[in-house]
Amino acid sequence: MAPGPTRITWGKYMNCGQTCIAPDYILCEASLQNQIVQKIKETVKGLDMGIGPSFSVIRLKIDPDENMKGELPRLREFYGENVKESPDYERIINGRHFKRILSLLEGQKIAFGGETDEATRYIAPTVLTDVDPKTRVMQEEIFGPVLPIVPVKNVDEAINFINEREKPLALYVFSHNHKLIKRMIDETSSGGVTGNDVIMHFMLNSFPFGGVAQMLKRLDSIVSSSSAHRIDPGIHCATAAVYSVIVPYGVSSAL
Repeated sequence: MAPGPTRITWGKYMNCGQTCIAPDYILCEASLQNQIVQKIKETVKGLDMGIGPSFSVIRLKIDPDENMKGELPRLREFYGENVKESPDYERIINGRHFKRILSLLEGQKIAFGGETDEATRYIAPTVLTDVDPKTRVMQEEIFGPVLPIVPVKNVDEAINFINEREKPLALYVFSHNHKLIKRMIDETSSGGVTGNDVIMHFMLNSFPFGGVAQMLKRLDSIVSSSSAHRIDPGIHCATAAVYSVIVPYGVSSAL
């Protein structure tokens, strides 16, 4: 499963989820949910020593107490056991958006995180499972550290799910099957696509950046009428992360 959840964690929770191309939700087979949640939890707390993001601005910490007897020091990735006290974890920009994000959690199944502190506008890295696509958290851009997981049965259902909604600003496809990644690119439309990573397409200044059709109009609206501190929550610039595993015989069992 590595390095997918590690990279999704990095892309989602940087700047406390307040980036327009952060993964807005994950599509995967229901049986994968618990594995993904566990890997995200381990990554957030610095317990996952697997392959990290291909590009990262996250501070790596060395524990001097363990750099003894010629042993390699332990690298502490991401935020550590006490996320709230981490100097690398940000806060929600203002009280209005803090309350808006909290309202998105109502009635949801919180598998990880969920802790909040209104006084400091702190919302812990949070993962939701078995999310109903009709609920409010799936109807607007989250723009915060809340990651819904929506179960799908197969690749076809995932493609239909994406195509039935406004075209996402970014699509991230995780799979060892290059044909599946190509199919996702060919049969969906989005502002940008990255395979087996997140954010990377934005890092290449030789690539264009933007949305598709109606999404471009909405982005223009953001630029012309809002500042970064006043994003309209009604503007849905969602991004999707599609997660896949390969089973024997080269058949993809899930996204």
